Amino acid sequence: MLENPFWEFRAIKIACEERLLHAYRQEQFPVTIVRPSHTYDKTLLPMDGGWTVVDRMIKGKPVIVHGDGTSLWT
Repeated sequence: MLENPFWEFRAIKIACEERLLHAYRQEQFPVTIVRPSHTYDKTLLPMDGGWTVVDRMIKGKPVIVHGDGTSLWT
């Protein structure tokens, strides 16, 4: 994620991480940095089934994932 020089999100995320790490080093501010495998918003979901997956969740139906659930992409 941090390697893509053409994505504005990358630059903003790097700036935020740097600010948080500075606060951690200077003030012992607790920090956790998360780098998700997928970035999503209200129009793009990180699921192959798209909104069908959300519909299944709302209806209490099982959500199907590949493998046994231990994949790094789960």
